[in-house]
Amino acid sequence: MKAIIWNKSDISSITNQQHEMWFDIYNNDLFEDRGHDITLMHIDDIDKLYIKFKNEYLMYLNSLANDSDFQFYVLLEDEYGKFISLARVITRENRYIIEGLETHRDFMKKGAATTLIHELERVAKSKGIKELYANSYNKNIPSIKTFKKCNYVEVESGLDNRICMKKDLR
Repeated sequence: MKAIIWNKSDISSITNQQHEMWFDIYNNDLFEDRGHDITLMHIDDIDKLYIKFKNEYLMYLNSLANDSDFQFYVLLEDEYGKFISLARVITRENRYIIEGLETHRDFMKKGAATTLIHELERVAKSKGIKELYANSYNKNIPSIKTFKKCNYVEVESGLDNRICMKKDLR
């Protein structure tokens, strides 16, 4: 696996293929995460909703180039150049926070998220960041377990059904 770093300046030069691979990771369980039950929807309505979500996600990605809170993305790619896991680091309230940790459905439970977290930590250290925080929904047990496996410690819980974890990088 190879790590790729996207800084603000890289966002505007992302290729269409990279956009597609990036969104392919995020679209797993996308309808359910957004509260839509597609089991009774017509296929045309599902397609329209998919396109709407994809456009929203791509607009968000492109907006990061001008977002003062966005610091960087780390993406892992396999030996064929396919994105398999990704996450971004943002700043909020003087904290560096890992957000959007996702792994492609074909690579889940194969160590990609753990490898990605270690890469995020390496990049953060190289930028002089002393501690990282990670937020996860309380119900996202796999994410919580992965961060705990990487020695993140719970520091807050209950806010918006989320848990906040922290790791000292010194």
